[in-house]
Amino acid sequence: MKKLLLAIIVTTGIVTMVKGQNALLDEYIRQGIKVNHELEQQRIGYQIRLSEYHEARGMYLPGISINARYSRAGGGRTIALPMRDIFEGYSLLNNFVNPGITLVTPEAFRNEEFRFLRETEHETKISLAQPLFSTQLFYNIRIHREMSRADQKALEVSTRQLVTEIRNAYFSYLQSVELCSWLQEAKQLSDEFVRVNERLLENDKVTADALYRARAENSRTDQEIAESERDKQLARTYFNYLIGQSADSPILINDSIDIIQAFSTLDEVADAACSKREELGQIDILDEVADYSVRMSSANRLPTLFAAADYGFQGEDYRFTGEYDYFLASVVLRWDLFEGFQNREKLQQARLDRKRLENSRQDVLKRIEIEATDGWYGYRSATLAMETSVIEEAAMRKAFDIIKRKYENGQSALLEYTDARTQWSQSMMNRIIKKYDYYIAYFDLLRITAVENINPYYNSTLP
Repeated sequence: MKKLLLAIIVTTGIVTMVKGQNALLDEYIRQGIKVNHELEQQRIGYQIRLSEYHEARGMYLPGISINARYSRAGGGRTIALPMRDIFEGYSLLNNFVNPGITLVTPEAFRNEEFRFLRETEHETKISLAQPLFSTQLFYNIRIHREMSRADQKALEVSTRQLVTEIRNAYFSYLQSVELCSWLQEAKQLSDEFVRVNERLLENDKVTADALYRARAENSRTDQEIAESERDKQLARTYFNYLIGQSADSPILINDSIDIIQAFSTLDEVADAACSKREELGQIDILDEVADYSVRMSSANRLPTLFAAADYGFQGEDYRFTGEYDYFLASVVLRWDLFEGFQNREKLQQARLDRKRLENSRQDVLKRIEIEATDGWYGYRSATLAMETSVIEEAAMRKAFDIIKRKYENGQSALLEYTDARTQWSQSMMNRIIKKYDYYIAYFDLLRITAVENINPYYNSTLP
């Protein structure tokens, strides 16, 4: 029975097994990812975070700068140097102590005044600063690195969700196309039914009410065609919206879908979802960030050590000679002993943040487990419904063929014929619907378990 069912599924086109991917749908997915504005905002945010990480790394490298200053000054304080007055007092004291002996005459000196600010001055130097030991810089680099990885995980989550949305929209469009095609075939059967009843009425094999009933059924089919056309246009509009095309753009069709059975039990689905989902990876990365914040706050009690060196030229005129050059080298130690308990509060905040992330992880894990359960049973239900719809449609088609021949030969009632045709039409529509419900359930299970490699789509979104 299983082999017969598999043969029915393959021959009716319910599942087309091919090697490789559906290239057309993959191209649509890449196009949708490329034009999605929400993903574009996340890509920009990720690029900013990467830039901040590289900036943080650059803070550990030496800083080199050239500084030049030229000044002109006027006014200000003056410094008096009364050399002549000093030596006059010294001369009087010398004459008193050693009469007749003169060592230095006061007339050889004069009183001087110097400006505190030199009238012209320049300084040109090259400076180098190098951090030697800084826990702030050390942990800051790691925090920015992990934050960039967290943004990357968030981008992966959004990309995977968008891939699923585009697929579902494409399957909905294919479903509407097949339903429209089938209703057109049903319309031909309905028209033929009207013509058959007209001939039977002419031959007095049926009464007029049979013809009226056939025409009413024909009008109902027209209504169903109009509704299916509306659904098809809505599906096409939404799919074109997701991939960034105009609403009336044609959509190419390729219903070859690669189905690979990856799971056989609920436990396998739950284990894959709880180990591979990007949301959990993002929370784990943020927990690393909080851990680094705790370490950084704990290490703030340690000193920081920097080295600095200057080499340049000073003077009243621009002269770059050995007479005017200078150098200065320093090692600077800074040790903050008390900052008003700021560091203690930062440490407390970091610990609370880790606790919040742990609670968040538990909530996300429970949600993923629920999704895994719902996805697994939804997939099993969709698989069974698809298989059942194939058998049901085949049986209804055979039953209708038999009743149709009997009706045309006057051996079956109108009500029996109408009921058989309606049931076959509904079973055919149900087969089409269950086919694409199965595809949607299958790829939703791939999203839940995150086993599908989305790198071919995701890498195209990175700078």
